[in-house]
Amino acid sequence: MSNYNYTKETFGKCPRCNSNIYEGGKSFYCSNPDCGFTLWKESFYLKRMKKTINGDMARELLEKGQTYVDDLWSEKKQKTFAAYLNMTDDGERVNFSLSFPE
Repeated sequence: MSNYNYTKETFGKCPRCNSNIYEGGKSFYCSNPDCGFTLWKESFYLKRMKKTINGDMARELLEKGQTYVDDLWSEKKQKTFAAYLNMTDDGERVNFSLSFPE
């Protein structure tokens, strides 16, 4: 038996149940198996803008409900742009929207 104690890195608290959020292969997930909160690294909404959620973004989304992203892709204009990525959770699914700095 190994003496090595593996401690998972906590990325924040779950907005639904206040349990710890951990990182998995494809998502940031709630440590409470009864909760079901998942913040997917790849989503249809973000894929269009050629963006995936990384650890720093997940921390800010969980703490503040938004994170500033300076390299989102606009297919229409064929260039990158900056915006705040806002996260809302309706208790069943996570939704994203953008807002722009003043």
